Amino acid sequence: MGFNGVRAHQKPPDPRYLYIADSLGVLVWEEMADWGMSLKKENLEIFLSQWRNIIKRDFNHPSVITWVPFNERIEPTKSEEARKFILTVFEETKKLDPTRPVIDSSGWTHVKTDIMDIHDYLYCMNTGREYSEILNYEELWKPIIEGTELIEIGSEPFRISIPGTYKKQPIVISEFGGWGIEGQKPVIDRKPYVYAKLYDSFRLQAKFEEIVKAIALASHISGYCYTQLYDVEGELNGLLTYNRKWKVDPQKIRKANNEALRIWKEKVME
Repeated sequence: MGFNGVRAHQKPPDPRYLYIADSLGVLVWEEMADWGMSLKKENLEIFLSQWRNIIKRDFNHPSVITWVPFNERIEPTKSEEARKFILTVFEETKKLDPTRPVIDSSGWTHVKTDIMDIHDYLYCMNTGREYSEILNYEELWKPIIEGTELIEIGSEPFRISIPGTYKKQPIVISEFGGWGIEGQKPVIDRKPYVYAKLYDSFRLQAKFEEIVKAIALASHISGYCYTQLYDVEGELNGLLTYNRKWKVDPQKIRKANNEALRIWKEKVME
């Protein structure tokens, strides 16, 4: 499909997974399970001990290019204890492996990070042309990235980063999309979940193409990661089903990714 990497999302992958990624040349962001865990001081040592073991186990896999210990933690917006927790884990990760980038908390709220990654399921619902205009509208995105503007989504406002965290690191849209197809049902008895429903495969392919091209045109964006490769139980926003059946033409997705890469290369050469 033209993707050059994956996020092994919210779980350390099986070593066999990384062996195959090594063999194929697929780049991996390796992550840790942290969903629902309190960022209280009493949890720090047990979390660090498990995270250190994962890094030591997988350090020699060339496919692993980034360590990501947390995902979408909003607590640092308000809690100094949470900020210290995440900062400590970031610094301990860098001590163990100073050779790879570390993303402290993917999406938000960044405290100290080598890559400023963001998750976007709001603006990417626009047309490609509108999305391109939004991404290139500095007065909109810069306060969000710099953490001077609160995000009013969900039950509790949060910041993408603590003010002062953004220091011109590469910006990556590491989650976007989440589009499903009308009428598809989960493989289990669970309410289906998608961020938006599209009428058919053709519209899903077209939507993907126009949005990745818009990202490629944005002067400050260095990369993207689509949500998601395949469905998982109730989440029906994959490019493949849970049983790994195509919902799209993979060659169309490959063509879109290759075109986005061409656009990006032309942009950086200007």
